[in-house]
Amino acid sequence: LMAGNHPGGIVINRPGIRVQGEPGTVIGPGSHGIIVDADDVTIDGVTLDGTGGGTGDCGIWVEDGVERLWVRKSEIRNWPDDGMHFAGAITGLKMVNNYIHNNGGDGVDFAATPDGLVYIYGNAFRANTGYGMTNAGATDVVAEYNEWGDVAGPTGTNGDGVNRNVDY
Repeated sequence: LMAGNHPGGIVINRPGIRVQGEPGTVIGPGSHGIIVDADDVTIDGVTLDGTGGGTGDCGIWVEDGVERLWVRKSEIRNWPDDGMHFAGAITGLKMVNNYIHNNGGDGVDFAATPDGLVYIYGNAFRANTGYGMTNAGATDVVAEYNEWGDVAGPTGTNGDGVNRNVDY
């Protein structure tokens, strides 16, 4: 995507799509910023800013059954609900070097533990109204080597906490 402001509500429903942002690319509200409903999707180098969005809007909404999603070098901020919401079980996830902050819900919310190769590291979770990360799945999601807003991690005084089945 070219630099500048773009309305949200982007639906990715074909496999192999890469959303690559030039410096200064901002996707704003318009329901969810990006809805992912396809395999092998990459979101790289974009800012998703939900300022002014409607109740329940998330920065990135991932549908149940998606395989091999990669989100990297992106900023997800100011969404009325979660920064990223996973609506069900997915297989294969890389979340690397993102800044997820000031969202009205959780920074990242998993409805089920992701399966397969899962890499969540190098991200900064700060000042989300809910938790930095929550996982409703039955087993732990590994989210080690992230920054949680406090030197003591998510349990520190200023930490962006974790809830249920997150190994940090």
